[in-house]
Amino acid sequence: MTQIYTPPQFDYASILNFSLELEEMRDATELAINFSRTEFASPIAILTIGCNIKSLREYRKSLELVTHFQGISEDIPAHSYLGHLGFFNFIDVPFGKAIGEAVGNNRYMPITKLSYSELMLEVSPPYKLLRHVIMAEAEKLAKVLSPSESDEDSRITLAYALREIIRNVFEHSKARDAYICGQRRTSGRVEIAIIDRGIGIFNSLKSAFGIKDPVDALELAIEPAVSRTTGPRGDKNEHGNSGYGLYVLSRLGLEYGKFLLGSGEGCLRMDKDGTTIDQFSYKGTVVGLRLNSPPNNFGADLEAILQGGEMEAYMEGRKVKPSPGTKEIPLSKRK
Repeated sequence: MTQIYTPPQFDYASILNFSLELEEMRDATELAINFSRTEFASPIAILTIGCNIKSLREYRKSLELVTHFQGISEDIPAHSYLGHLGFFNFIDVPFGKAIGEAVGNNRYMPITKLSYSELMLEVSPPYKLLRHVIMAEAEKLAKVLSPSESDEDSRITLAYALREIIRNVFEHSKARDAYICGQRRTSGRVEIAIIDRGIGIFNSLKSAFGIKDPVDALELAIEPAVSRTTGPRGDKNEHGNSGYGLYVLSRLGLEYGKFLLGSGEGCLRMDKDGTTIDQFSYKGTVVGLRLNSPPNNFGADLEAILQGGEMEAYMEGRKVKPSPGTKEIPLSKRK
């Protein structure tokens, strides 16, 4: 029997190596995934490793290959935490809480499923568009991770980031659902992530922009005015998208922490040390944002980012301006 151990640390480095290891072992006649060494987990890695295992299990089941899960124990704090978040339920292992069972608090957001069909039930054009529904959901989720009701800088920044992360999934990936997770550390650092099993960044952009390299697609995706609807041969723009969402998120990560975009064969990471693209393996898309501290004046920061992005887009021949949805600051506060 072939055995693979989950990483001791569910972090950025581990998701790269583990995704490739799973890909190499996916056709083993009998495979055991052992969790006994795992001692720490962060949202980006939780969702990415979870989806990779989930996809692997479905693939192996279709071929009638046997997959075992070993080394899971309530006595290991990381396992209890993962179980509470719904991680094991997510990968169809009967341990811990079900998705949606834990309610979360200002320290963590459990794995939460977002369904496109459920969001669309609340849409009633022209008065209530999809972006309005997503904003309401993002504001609700932001309250979970905010340190207090009075810390509006954190809540506004988180609500904006969550809204743009969610919009990216349903306006670009063609996924019908997605999963989101978040965590706030005692230092105040916040990490949020969302993952889908949609068409991926490359398939989303290749027709609109005529690109042929999946890695080029990642670099293009974080440029301003880039989406599958804004290219020379783009799709119909059903949601008024302008292609600035990932650009804004990447700039927030660059200035205040870290930004991650993983899809297909590559994973792009951006922070103050620069931008790197590492080898990766995931058919959908994962977006992660870490904020070490919130901006003191998010409204001013957003305006500066969008102005810079609009100029950059114009220089590249893309004359699409930021949409009203991208400009809108959540929680009805303008600074």
